[in-house]
Amino acid sequence: MVFKKLFLISLLVTLLPGCWDNHSSNKNKLLVLNILEPELYQDCHIAGSINVPLEELETYVRDLDVNREIVVYCSNYLCTASAYAAELLQKLGFKQVFAYEAGLAEWYQRGLLIEGLAKQRYLNIVVAPPKESNINDHKIKIITTEVLAAKMGLKLS
Repeated sequence: MVFKKLFLISLLVTLLPGCWDNHSSNKNKLLVLNILEPELYQDCHIAGSINVPLEELETYVRDLDVNREIVVYCSNYLCTASAYAAELLQKLGFKQVFAYEAGLAEWYQRGLLIEGLAKQRYLNIVVAPPKESNINDHKIKIITTEVLAAKMGLKLS
């Protein structure tokens, strides 16, 4: 009986710290950040992504490991917030930062996993990628829908 109690206590001591420290348990996991306003995030977002509005980004990442892989996204190719966010994260010392420039609209249109009612009109407007992008004037890494889906363990149809 005593052995059984000691075993359970040691098991709890081993498992519970991960429940309290969300950052350490996800240290190497891909972090997908929606940087749109909370209302837009609530309407529709990539399943599993976290809402961190652009103005809160610097505070949110303060305690994250700079080697953590981070993808930031906003609405579509016309939105410049993801490029700005990726550049900011790079300036803060993050080494594996990607901007998903196609954004939520392309993700939604490709039928990939989302959460929310998806009532915003921009989700149905097809926006082609810029022909010659000046996005890389920022020297940021761009991630495609295919690569992001693969990193998240999703298959494109």
